[in-house]
Amino acid sequence: MELKKNISNSNALEGHSTFVEESYLQFLSEVREDIGEGHESEHLSADFQDELREIIFQKDLDSYHPLKFYWLNLIDKLVDTLALIEEELNEPSDLIGVFSESDLLGFIVERLEDKAEIETIFEEILEMQELQIVSFYYLHINTQEWQPEGPVSYRPVTELGEGFGHLVLGQQKKHCYVSELTTEAVFPIVGYFPDQGKIQVLVDDKVIEHGFDTLHQTSDGIDILAGLSENGAPSLDHLDKIKKASQVLSKLTPELWNLFKTYTQNIVPIFEEELVSFSMATLPGYSSINMANRDFVDMTDDLLHENGHHFLNALLEGEEEIIFEDDDKIFFSPWRRSLRPIRGLYHAVVTFYWAYRLFKELSLAENLDQFFTKDEVQKIHMRFLEEAELIRQCHEDLEKAYQMEKITDFGKQIIDEVLSEVERDKAIEEKSWTILSEASRSELKEQLQEVSKARLA
Repeated sequence: MELKKNISNSNALEGHSTFVEESYLQFLSEVREDIGEGHESEHLSADFQDELREIIFQKDLDSYHPLKFYWLNLIDKLVDTLALIEEELNEPSDLIGVFSESDLLGFIVERLEDKAEIETIFEEILEMQELQIVSFYYLHINTQEWQPEGPVSYRPVTELGEGFGHLVLGQQKKHCYVSELTTEAVFPIVGYFPDQGKIQVLVDDKVIEHGFDTLHQTSDGIDILAGLSENGAPSLDHLDKIKKASQVLSKLTPELWNLFKTYTQNIVPIFEEELVSFSMATLPGYSSINMANRDFVDMTDDLLHENGHHFLNALLEGEEEIIFEDDDKIFFSPWRRSLRPIRGLYHAVVTFYWAYRLFKELSLAENLDQFFTKDEVQKIHMRFLEEAELIRQCHEDLEKAYQMEKITDFGKQIIDEVLSEVERDKAIEEKSWTILSEASRSELKEQLQEVSKARLA
């Protein structure tokens, strides 16, 4: 199958897969320069500033890795907290507002309910951030043994596959399960000895030592991490499903598969029905994929959707502006069926484009029935038609945003590639309509009618 020009092979985006690495090295250089010039803060502990001054110039930070990028963003969050302190926030609602999307929100709400002063809460936040910066460096980046003077609290990072009682350490993804800490939110680290394959933690004033296991598996360059079952134990039940998705992508959509491997290197399974699959701009290449309530077609879609976020996040790290963000909810998103700010709509179009590409290319595969059931084939054609129409419905709002100068010329170039591809593929849509059963056709028409009604509401 010969594919025409699209945003993944556009000349305008050539080389953008390196933007994250370039951004990391630039930011590292800036932090080193600031610290090298002796910049200090009265709000940070002297011990932390001394330790950071020693860490930041270590050679193991000189090369890019997603874990190092994440670590540098921990420092960036600390800088943001210091800036917020200077703003002298006085109202609890203001504090909640600025941390509304932070993993610290639950802690902040709890402390406000305890009637803690805002100044005290900021002090506690800074202490937590200091400890996380130091402990993350030694557990995930540094390869030497680490024996802090006293227990250092490390908060497991869910996006790495960590959780209550579970650690997944470093680039080698060494798995450690400490059953004594499955009800605790932090790991009190006493010592870390990677060469000896052990870690020491403090439990009920006793030092407990644990070893490591290798639980993740690698499939065609993609690391598939262990998940946590309902009883909290490690689980690998999802491996076959993800490997099958990899096989389907590589055989039926080779261009998408190569693009997927460029931006996704780690799949972290999650098994909580209330969560959707997600990824983080601060942790490139890691996709948390929900295995609990998603069928095989949905899960394959999730893999490409999160890869789309990695693609867009890499683009956003470049020097070219794409959009000028604000909070004005004036653009209709057919996926949310509600008004969204320009960031929400733009991100939706670029990321759901990959679902469109996936289902379009699958619908064109001659041997689709060798990999999917009849019901799954129907779903693939429905999803292709659905995504094509939803993207098409965004054309007017995107043009409006461009005229309002919320989208740059470069940002519009990307969007125009998407919209042009959807328009020239209408003949493929006609074929998919003929393949749909009467029931599937009626269901899809009803879904699209509901979107239209929401737009007019």
